Amino acid sequence: MGCEIAINRAWDELDHLSDQVEYSIPFLTDNYSVRLKNRSVVGRSEAAAVPDHIVLLLLHYLIGIMKRQFCPSGQWVSFRSIWGGSSYYPAYRRAVLLPLIERFWADPKALARALLSGLGGRAASGGDLSVDLATFPGVVVRVTLWSGEGAISPEAILLFDSHLPHLLATEDIVVLHETVVGRALSLASDGPII
Repeated sequence: MGCEIAINRAWDELDHLSDQVEYSIPFLTDNYSVRLKNRSVVGRSEAAAVPDHIVLLLLHYLIGIMKRQFCPSGQWVSFRSIWGGSSYYPAYRRAVLLPLIERFWADPKALARALLSGLGGRAASGGDLSVDLATFPGVVVRVTLWSGEGAISPEAILLFDSHLPHLLATEDIVVLHETVVGRALSLASDGPII
């Protein structure tokens, strides 16, 4: 219910931007069909409803691609460095980074398995563990974890291309990162994937 107004606005905007009736959008390990004619988003299992936050993220991604395209700069940035990132950072840290740190600081191999095997990531350099994860086409999120040692606390960061905020709004980047972390947590616990 909380996303309903934003979802309807996104559908309305897509109606004005597109003359196609359907788009196929790969996202993480799934492929979604965005059907403009009946305003529906269908995942791998047509019987299972796609969660509203994923529907909204897919619609916003599609709008961003239609309006601005996406040309990666090759420069990594963190959430704090984007517009609104500093003021929203405490909530972002609680929702995205702390669950990642709390679950994986003592077991980075479980995170590696989830990101590499479960989500098709590629090993990268940095921290005690770093993995580049393809989310949308051309959109890579780098997940880096430091386990900490002695007086140094464990830490994590999610990096992304500096041009991503031209494609997705700050709130969408939060949802993207929450989804990445949520799927890693689910895969590590063999629970349901969100």
